[in-house]
Amino acid sequence: MKKSIFEASALALLSLAGCTSKTPAPMLNESQRLALKYLESKRPEFVSPAEVGREVGDHLGMDGWGSAFGLPLCNKLVSVGLAVQNDVGHYAAATK
Repeated sequence: MKKSIFEASALALLSLAGCTSKTPAPMLNESQRLALKYLESKRPEFVSPAEVGREVGDHLGMDGWGSAFGLPLCNKLVSVGLAVQNDVGHYAAATK
């Protein structure tokens, strides 16, 4: 089928801008963004998920939160490529 002039123009613009090869940024909730900011502030150190959970929990006004809160946050950041885990189970922000 023949493409309309508008479709052809839009495809050409997207190709020139390089937009067709980019993947969208991962969607993070507030807790995940705070965890990422904390890991970035500690770079290049690796920190435990308990420490991440305490820091994010304290920031959100939920004192006493630990690894049960921090571990899912860290795992999400690893799954989207924003953090890495070492062999002892500690996390750090991924290098850019």
